[in-house]
Amino acid sequence: NSGIPWFTSLDLCADGRYYVGSTDGSLRGYNAGTGAIERVCALAVNFRAKSACIADEQLLVAQVDQTGSTWRLGVYQASSGAQTGENALEQAVVTMFRRDDAHVLLFGNQNGHGVVEDHDVGNGGGWEPYDWNSPISAVERVDANTFLVALEDGSLERFTYSNAGSILIGNIPDISDLSLDPVSGLVYVAAGTSVLAINPQNGQIASSYNIGTPVRCALPLLNR
Repeated sequence: NSGIPWFTSLDLCADGRYYVGSTDGSLRGYNAGTGAIERVCALAVNFRAKSACIADEQLLVAQVDQTGSTWRLGVYQASSGAQTGENALEQAVVTMFRRDDAHVLLFGNQNGHGVVEDHDVGNGGGWEPYDWNSPISAVERVDANTFLVALEDGSLERFTYSNAGSILIGNIPDISDLSLDPVSGLVYVAAGTSVLAINPQNGQIASSYNIGTPVRCALPLLNR
């Protein structure tokens, strides 16, 4: 309630900009090279951004009200920030990914389960390709068809959209973040006070690093 614009989301989107949500009810798009603000969207009153992505010329924003109980998908014109639509959501969104110009995959939690919804932005509906027995804590996209899903019970699963299937590839407690390194193809796992580098195909641990304090995010350095 202080009015200070704390961050609520951070996403690198397909247009090359970083989109940052804050507690002043705005989503700002920053030029990744210069840091200049190039996009500003005003979200619904009393709502905060949790995840954003670009689909076609649309900026899609999963957002939640201040009570944490009501979720919406806001649809905005990417260039102007003008709102063009809004969809009610049933799940608490952890993250989302563009599937095509008209669909996004929403990964989130509902009734104590993790779910993925193939959401049609135009009509506001969708179907759920998969349901996990434990809530989701983190998700990372490995390629257009493959995602790693970390569950709160410690399971690490590889979900494949094309066959709507998920298989267990590891058990790693306390995962808070997953980050793909596109150079090596490994996925960095923030787990408790450690960071693990794993093979996303079989879950094999390639290396591990003891940080000594709880790790919230793992961000690969890509200026190589």
